[in-house]
Amino acid sequence: MLVSTVGAVILLAAFFTVAFLLITDLTFLGFWGHFDVARQNFKIHFDEWNAKRLKAKAERRDIAKERLEKRRESRSGKVTIDAPTITIGDARKTKAVEKTTTGTGSFDPFSTNEANITAEDENDVPPTVKVPEIAENELAAVAAAGRSSETAKGQSLDIPITPPKTTGDLGADNNDTPEFNEEPGEIEIGSSANAFERYVLPSSQLLTPAPPHIEHKRKELIKIADSLIEKTREFNVSGRVENINPGPVVTTYEFKPDPGVKYSRVTGLVDDLCLALQAESIRIDRIPGKAFVGIEVPNQRRETIYLRDVIESKKFRDSASLLTIALGKTIDGHNYVADLAKMPHLLIAGATGAGKSVGVNSLIVSILYKAKPDEVKFIMVDPKRLELGVYADIPHLATPIITDPKRAAISLKWAVTEMERRYKDLAGYGVRNIDGYNLEARRRNSLEQWDDNGDPHRILPYVVIIIDELADLMMVSGKEVEDSITRLAQMARAVGIHLVLATQRPSVDVITG
Repeated sequence: MLVSTVGAVILLAAFFTVAFLLITDLTFLGFWGHFDVARQNFKIHFDEWNAKRLKAKAERRDIAKERLEKRRESRSGKVTIDAPTITIGDARKTKAVEKTTTGTGSFDPFSTNEANITAEDENDVPPTVKVPEIAENELAAVAAAGRSSETAKGQSLDIPITPPKTTGDLGADNNDTPEFNEEPGEIEIGSSANAFERYVLPSSQLLTPAPPHIEHKRKELIKIADSLIEKTREFNVSGRVENINPGPVVTTYEFKPDPGVKYSRVTGLVDDLCLALQAESIRIDRIPGKAFVGIEVPNQRRETIYLRDVIESKKFRDSASLLTIALGKTIDGHNYVADLAKMPHLLIAGATGAGKSVGVNSLIVSILYKAKPDEVKFIMVDPKRLELGVYADIPHLATPIITDPKRAAISLKWAVTEMERRYKDLAGYGVRNIDGYNLEARRRNSLEQWDDNGDPHRILPYVVIIIDELADLMMVSGKEVEDSITRLAQMARAVGIHLVLATQRPSVDVITG
């Protein structure tokens, strides 16, 4: 026999294990990665428990030391101090008390009458105390006893104060904001229906006003149009300019080719027109709905588009959606707004300096001008700790701004759980989307048809999840983030959860789904 029975069993088990790994996508690294979030969460809770345990142990040790010092002083019989007696009947009267020294007896730091004194009487009128002359060693003993007495009193007033939550801090001691933990179903987004009744939307006067509009001279526009017609004729592409639409950045010349001129011959003149007009770049494309070819020529003086102009426009004011976004202006100079609820998710990509942060800030400010804190909630993930920090104090935040990638993975898992719970609520109401659910909830509340617990029906707010740098998040917590983003992108639209992802490189290793 080449191998024994035990060896045959080992080889057979190894063969089946290798075969199972080859026919499936299971990897040890991926299997082990599922426990990363659990380990991180356990470490956080263990550190918090250990810190509390050490603090309690230190307090008990201090109390034991104080008791030991008091016993030693009592046994030595050097000094005893009788606490002052204060008459409570008249708050303005105090009684002088003498400190006496006795050779024997027990040490009583507080008299019976002092226990009946309220804190207000002690703060208003301090007692008058007469201190006799004592020796230096006795004076030192008195001072030590006084310090230990003050320490014992101060322990009852030493109330720990939780510091304000900073970026990415989701400690368990914060009761004002929801915490993302391994049981995300316990998190409650939104508040009562009447919490923000008197909330006033911000005024557009807070934004920077736009300077006067740059007027383009008609002679200059006509001159460029003549140059276009002349240059196209040199290449046997005859036609005429029917209309000129000056915009803030480019001017569109509507060129109508003569009969028999192919569209491809016009688009082939891009480089020649750039040389003729001394322009950096020219774009030629069809104009939808018209029999014209649009030739876009950059303006010599670019006009800066201010957000205030778009927010004050009729399109933005008349939009009924709470997720209306002021994106800017079209090439013709018309204000352009969009509805995030209809997109329903948004990917912002571009190199450094391309305007990703400007787009994200415009999106956030636009929603702040449309929705109250109980109507839209934000979950912001900012790994760079720079771009979204200015929004740390807005009431629309469902949680403090997240900077830790592990916390971001937990928050996305909570969003998936919230999505599933909302789908159950929608099915219970027999509606198809969040708007129908909120409409039905308001109708039942107006008729005082409360829920099973006797409370008003909860109004679901929209949830907008903004991730500033997705590539960095995918490098640290790729598997957890990828699964959550894929599920949210597929199903979260109907329940009012929307994703806004910004990244410098939208490659396949970043946008994996």
